[in-house]
Amino acid sequence: MDAMGLSISDAIRLLMLRIADERRLPFVVEAPNRRTRKAMAELKAGKGRKFKNVGALMADLNARDWSIGSIQARLQARTERPIPQDSRG
Repeated sequence: MDAMGLSISDAIRLLMLRIADERRLPFVVEAPNRRTRKAMAELKAGKGRKFKNVGALMADLNARDWSIGSIQARLQARTERPIPQDSRG
């Protein structure tokens, strides 16, 4: 804030003036959705996968089958609903 010549008090005052003028927050407030909250809880419970370094992570990612058919099969298994097949083949 110092680089902009503003104190914290000045910045808060400007923020409050903008909120009052626009009658909304000048930024988007987003909360995690159900899937993200579940993933966060799993990580907090120690259920996440850990890698010693970026190379190990990349090796694991590259070893997976990322083809469209494989992804569709994994999604279908998760949702237990059929996924429409692309008519283009």
